[in-house]
Formats: sequence, C-alpha cells, structure tokens
Amino acid sequence: MKKKMMPSAVAWSSILLIAALAPAVKSFECSSNRPGWADHRTLYVPDSMLGDDDDRDNAWMAALCCVYTHVEVTTSSSIVQFEIYDGSDYDLGQSFSSFPEVAAEAMDEICGMSMGSADCRNQASCVEQGLTSTLAPTVAPTVAPEDMEEVPTMENVTKMFQDAINCNTDRPNSWASHRTLHVPENMLLPNTDGSFSLARSSSYNESNTVGDDYFITSIAWMDALCCVYTHVVIVPTIMDIVPAAQLERYDGYVYNLPGEDWMEVARNAMTDICDMSMGSQDCRGQQQCVNEAFVNTTFDFNDPAGGGERRTELSNVGEVTSSSLSSFLGHATSTSSLVVGLLLLRLWL
Repeated sequence: MKKKMMPSAVAWSSILLIAALAPAVKSFECSSNRPGWADHRTLYVPDSMLGDDDDRDNAWMAALCCVYTHVEVTTSSSIVQFEIYDGSDYDLGQSFSSFPEVAAEAMDEICGMSMGSADCRNQASCVEQGLTSTLAPTVAPTVAPEDMEEVPTMENVTKMFQDAINCNTDRPNSWASHRTLHVPENMLLPNTDGSFSLARSSSYNESNTVGDDYFITSIAWMDALCCVYTHVVIVPTIMDIVPAAQLERYDGYVYNLPGEDWMEVARNAMTDICDMSMGSQDCRGQQQCVNEAFVNTTFDFNDPAGGGERRTELSNVGEVTSSSLSSFLGHATSTSSLVVGLLLLRLWL
C-alpha cells in the first residue's frame, strides 16, 4: 500500500500566502427567481469596477436582486455583460468607472423592458429598501442649521394617503376582479414637479401639512375610482423607475396614463375607464356611488391650462361625472340605433 503524501509545512505556507495575496472578490448572496417560466437575469461585472465602498456596492446588488437580476463578478473580462431572461446577452459597455454606475444603467435597461417594467413596478418597495437599508446613515451635523423652515416630507404625505385609502371592491358576478391604478408618490403633491418648493402655497395649511381641500378631494377621486372597481396603489418614486402613472386593466394589460399630477391622472383614468367596453357598464351602474364620493369636496376643478382632448372641463366634480356618463349613454344609444337601422335595412333588401 502506498503512503499518502501529506503536504509539508512549506507547502501549506505557500498555499496560505497565495490565498492571502489573491484579491478578494466581493459577492452578494442573491437567490431571487421570478415566478413563471423566466428564472433570473445575470449581470457580469469585472472585479475592477468594484470599489472600496462595500455598503454602496451591496446596496445596488440588493436592489438588482429585487428585480430578479443576479450579479456575477468576473476576473476574465473587462466588459460588462448582461444576460436577460431569454438567455441572450449583450455588452453594456466599458465607459463605467464604478459598480453603482453599472447598476444604475442596468436598472434603467430592466425597467425599459417588457417584463422588466412589470418587475420594477411590482418590486419598487423592495428596490427602495435595498438602496436605503444597506447604506450607512448620513452623519448628523454638529450644529443645527439656523432659520430652517420645516416642510412636509414625501414619507409623511405618502403615509397620509395610504392611511386614507380604503378600497376592496371587486366587480360582482364577473371573471374580472378589479383594475389597478399605479401612481408614483411624487404625483400626490399639489405642485406638478413633485417638489416641496410650494410648501407655503394655498395647497398647504399653516401647519405645513397637505391642505384639507386638496387632501379631501384627492381621496374623493380615489373613492370614485374605487366605485368603478379601480384600486389605487401608491408606488415609491425611485430613480424614475415609474415615471408615469399606469393603469392595469381587467385583462392584465398595462399602459401609461398622461398627467403630471394626481388630479389630472385621476380624471384621465376615469375618462378612459368610462370609454372601455366593460368600463362603460361600470360607470353607468356606479354613477350614484361616484357622485356620492365627491359630496364633501370644495376643490375648484376649473382648469386654467385649458385642458386637452382627454379631459372634460366642467366647474365641479359632480358635473364631470354625470355629464361624462350622460354623454357616454347618449353615444351608446345613437350607436345602438345605427346598428338596428343597418340590420333592418339588410332584412328589407
């Protein structure tokens, strides 16, 4: 029997020395897989792009993991390669100086894809948590700033709306359940650009909270949409992942709604719904519910901008709802009459 050769002390020392001198490749444990046929994407990143800021790199890896994208660090290539769900891959380029730059570009690519846009929308909260929870908190200043005016934060405004939303309607006796209106949180602010620069405007009261009229009317729109089986979901605004409000129909189809603020988006959503095949029935059958949603509002709905083709310009919400529905009913009646007339003409001939 041959004796097993045991490594000498010198050999062990050499192994340990090589291990100590070899560069450590950072890795982030990610095991997320997308439900369905698609598994996950893979982002191959050269190790030279990983810097000394482990927390920041890991934060971005966590965010990408949320949208089912695993990061693989490679030492054999200097090019960033991106492998998507169907197995195809392409180069993201070599113009990046750090991993966060690579990750931000990959996130933009993902959110612009067909399935990726759904991943970004559904996983927005996870992405936000990934980007914030692993980053070190900002160091507090040693001296408090002087004359700093307190303004409402995005968190507080979003929480006010989330606490007030109460919608669990589902369409009765139908295969369809409900629609979903995804609204970026920055659209809930009364000024169009989503900033807090108008904290002293008429939309806010003296306590620096969202003004009563604006808040009540905003919730009224959410209640009105709930009447026609449309649930409003507030989406965290992260890196413009969801730059526009999106309406998900009964059949699962999702499309962007025009509008720079919540009021405009809500009007456009209601107009679109009442113009849909099943939506027209919802608006007709739920007209009283919609009207009652706006009973306590005092917000002025006159549009100084002049409106557009998709919007009904009237002086108050009750008229907006009843007039748009009456208009639809008139259109439906005339269309039905035309169809009946054509059928009679065909029989006569």
